[in-house]
Amino acid sequence: MYQGWFRLFLAALVVYAHYFPNIGNTGKYAVFSFYLVSGYLITAVTCGRYSDGVRGFAAFLVNRVLRIYPAYIAASLFSLAVILHAPDVAARISPYMHVPDGLTGWLPQGLIFGALTPAGKADALFVPVVWSLNVELVYYILIAGLLGRSLAVCTAWWWASLAVALGYGVFGDIDRHYFSFVSPSISFATGAMLYHHRGRVFRALHGAPILRVFVGSLAAFAVFVFWPEPIGAYLYAVRGLSLAEVQARLWIVDAFWLVLLIVPFAAASLMLSLAPTPGANEQSRRAARLSAFCGDLSYPIFLLHWPVLVLVTALFGGSGGFGPERERIYSVLALPLVMGLSALVVLLVERPMATTRARVRLAA
Repeated sequence: MYQGWFRLFLAALVVYAHYFPNIGNTGKYAVFSFYLVSGYLITAVTCGRYSDGVRGFAAFLVNRVLRIYPAYIAASLFSLAVILHAPDVAARISPYMHVPDGLTGWLPQGLIFGALTPAGKADALFVPVVWSLNVELVYYILIAGLLGRSLAVCTAWWWASLAVALGYGVFGDIDRHYFSFVSPSISFATGAMLYHHRGRVFRALHGAPILRVFVGSLAAFAVFVFWPEPIGAYLYAVRGLSLAEVQARLWIVDAFWLVLLIVPFAAASLMLSLAPTPGANEQSRRAARLSAFCGDLSYPIFLLHWPVLVLVTALFGGSGGFGPERERIYSVLALPLVMGLSALVVLLVERPMATTRARVRLAA
């Protein structure tokens, strides 16, 4: 019932990480949590309405294209227009926001595939976060094709992913291995395993005050994510340390194992957000509709927040900047526009496509 709220919470963490100077790895925690949510949801549809072999797999792929690409294409065109309007501001806010040099640079802008390769991110990305969609699409295919279809295969995948995650936790470099197809496997595999064991989890939660426990899980999640911020603010504002000195003092926040540790926090919040709640009165139905709309908002917010920041900065005469150099007033001004444009994408792009997707589901 509360899954939409959880997804909106994660999208808000991504926006915070990109809009405001922060010491921790807020955005990385959110992205790995999004991977876990996708692992659960893709396994659910794969083992449910798209379980009919090759036909079901083909219908699944069509449905995913209709789910991912329309909003993404709309965001890409909007971002391209912003880049053409204010190329210097765009480049200063994100070094990836520029017009590609050749054909190979244009392909990832439309296909998504190629936004991330084993060598790293593409040089130009109209929507800078699209590399993570590339990761998502690869795992959608793997989960729907094999990894999520049976408990036995999923269990083997989870144990292998855990072994890989432990290796990354000890030897991984956060700046290099975060942008990878391999390190997120533990998040997707955990989401898939949670689906296969959902009955046991929901039985354990039976009779619990789900809303209160869910809010508590988000609070614990937030504490885990934000604990470096007050310490960093104290060292910077009170002790007078430079940002580089603060980061040196809080070196532990760049340990990759900390990012991987978000998985149990995300798993707890996700299952609580999905847990059945007793009763089905009008108030609960309204709450469910609001939660669904919040979940719908999370994807366009994720896509649009970078180009909106560029647009607002350019319109108000700002010069842009990366990280601590960014002018925070423009980040604040951009927030309501991000929400408004995201709502328009939901109403004008995603809702009309929902009818076509429903026909695909019925055909499956």
